[in-house]
Amino acid sequence: GIQVNTDKAGDGNLSTTQVLLSVAYHRKLKKDSTLLLSLGSQCGFTQNKVDFNRFYFDNQFQNGMFVSDYATGEIGTLTDNNLFYFDCNLGASVYAQIAKTPFWIGGSLLHLNKPKRSFMGNHQIDLNQHFSFYAKSMIGINQKLTFIPSILYMKQGRFSEFDLGGLVRYALPDINFRYFYIGGWYRINDAINLKTGVDYRDIHIGLSYDINISKLSEATHGKGGVELALIYVWGREV
Repeated sequence: GIQVNTDKAGDGNLSTTQVLLSVAYHRKLKKDSTLLLSLGSQCGFTQNKVDFNRFYFDNQFQNGMFVSDYATGEIGTLTDNNLFYFDCNLGASVYAQIAKTPFWIGGSLLHLNKPKRSFMGNHQIDLNQHFSFYAKSMIGINQKLTFIPSILYMKQGRFSEFDLGGLVRYALPDINFRYFYIGGWYRINDAINLKTGVDYRDIHIGLSYDINISKLSEATHGKGGVELALIYVWGREV
């Protein structure tokens, strides 16, 4: 497959453009498909670009006023506003069915080749590898209700994140609207994420909201971000 991402953020219009090629291998470890192994790899090119002219530097403030024509004082420091590098990722997962209950477990390692990335021309700065691990199950409560617990752990450099929680899925009687979801996750020492959603035919529509509970809440007053997801699923089986 092919994945194309583009993003632009911040006062400096920091943009990220990625073109990545993916390949996956799946193997049955049992003939009845109750144990499956999946391996994947993704490689491609990334471009990061930023507009230094949109930043504000100390030397450009005179008598409390900003003067854009003044020199930034950053000559020889910010040397490259356009970066282009090759990147590679690896992943693996195992699907198992135990007593008719499905389980998924997997992990990934991103930035395997530790590409160099610095707008300051420092070729000693690597993009740290990003490790992630997840586990998920679907536990039937009755004919209409299913509990979907999950955990996610991620680490990059000295930063890490651990989420745990899940969703409750309710089977709807409508032939088009198949399932309704509600639930949430706790991001350790950071935030609570609430989510609701619905499956319409092969389309999943989701709405989530983060409630900040970390020290950052003093600035955000606990307010988080709203996210809307629209996902089309090919070959849905469950």
